[in-house]
Amino acid sequence: MVEVFDEHVRPAADDSGTLSSDTLDSVRETLVSRREEMADRQRLERRLGNVRADLVESRERTAALTVEVTGHEVVAGGLRKSYKQARNRMQEAYADPEFERFHEWRKRIEYHRYHSRFLRSIWTGPMKAPRAELKELSDVIGYENDLAEFGLIMHDEDLFGIDHRKPLPEHTVDELLNMRSLAPDGRYTRPYWFETRRKSPRVCFGHTVLSEPLATDRTVGLDTGCVHGRQLTAYDYRELRFVAFSRTTTYEERSSGSIVTPRRRLLFQSL
Repeated sequence: MVEVFDEHVRPAADDSGTLSSDTLDSVRETLVSRREEMADRQRLERRLGNVRADLVESRERTAALTVEVTGHEVVAGGLRKSYKQARNRMQEAYADPEFERFHEWRKRIEYHRYHSRFLRSIWTGPMKAPRAELKELSDVIGYENDLAEFGLIMHDEDLFGIDHRKPLPEHTVDELLNMRSLAPDGRYTRPYWFETRRKSPRVCFGHTVLSEPLATDRTVGLDTGCVHGRQLTAYDYRELRFVAFSRTTTYEERSSGSIVTPRRRLLFQSL
C-alpha cells in the first residue's frame, strides 16, 4: 500500500491540490507503520526465506522430471484448466462486482500467465502473444485492485481516527488523521470512548488520563498519566494484558480531580 500511495495516490492528490503536504505525509507515515507492524507480527523475513527455499528445491526437482508422452496433449489439459478458472472468476466478478471477486479474478489471471510463461521455451510462438496480453490485463486489474484496497484501508478504524456517532463520509480529513477525543474541539472531557463505544472493532485510546488502565469489550484505555509522574502503560494485544511502568519524574502538573476514574459498572471485561 505504501507503493500504491507513492505511485498513484500522492501524485493525484498533488495535482488536484485537495490535500496538504502535511496531511499526505501523515497518511504515508501511518501506512509505513502498518507495514512494519504486519511484517514483524507475521515474521515476514523468515517466512519469505522458507518460501524461497521451497521454490529452489522445486526447481531442482522439476529439472529431473520425465514426461512419458509427447505432443500438445502434454500441456493442453493444464493450460485449458487455468484458462477456464480465469474465465469463471471473470464472470463472477462482473456478475457481482465486489473487491474480493476482482481480486480472485486477478489471481487466476496470474496463475494462467505463469502457466503460459512456463511453456514459453517449448512452445514459443503460441505462448508469446497470450503472455503479453495477460500481463497487460493483470496490470490493469491490479491497478484498480490496489486503489480499491487502499480505499478500504483508509476506512480502517484501527488506523485512523473515527467518530462512531456519525457516518464515515461525513468525516473530514483532519478528523480521520488527528482526532484525539469525542469531545468538541478535541477536549479531553465527556463524552469518553469507554462510555459510548458499543460496536467492534475495539478502539485503543489515549489522551484521557485514567486512574488505572481500562479494558472493556469495545475499548482499551492506555493513558495513565506518565507525563504527570504517574504510570506509563502499554497493552499486549497478543496476551490481552497490560504492562505498566512507574515514573518518578513529573514533567507537567495535573490535579487529581482531572484524572478520570471509570465507573466500574461500565466495565464489560476487566483485564
